[in-house]
Amino acid sequence: MLALHRQLCDWNWHTVTAEGRDVGLALRLTEMMRQLGLSVEVARGEAILLHLEEPSFLATLTQAMLPRIVERGVARVEQIDPATLAQRIEDEHRAIGGVIVWDLAFLVTGRVPSVPR
Repeated sequence: MLALHRQLCDWNWHTVTAEGRDVGLALRLTEMMRQLGLSVEVARGEAILLHLEEPSFLATLTQAMLPRIVERGVARVEQIDPATLAQRIEDEHRAIGGVIVWDLAFLVTGRVPSVPR
């Protein structure tokens, strides 16, 4: 189920990993900020929901990442087929119906402690 959605997610995150980036950073960000001496004011996670009546951001995200995906050898342009990508995503979503709980977004804000003058 959601094979195309899953494939796009995998290609995007594999590209980030292939670039040497830390895909687990969000889960450790609060503790890292505290270790740096910041006071954490807000730390929360929110679900990313894909609704049927709204266009999916996945095609736009994947097209924006396309040069990076290809450059890192994660997938070929022909595999992604950007010309039909948005429609295929929409078709897959409509076939299952309903809302897709897609991903999590994290927000952490902190403050540098006051320094007496």
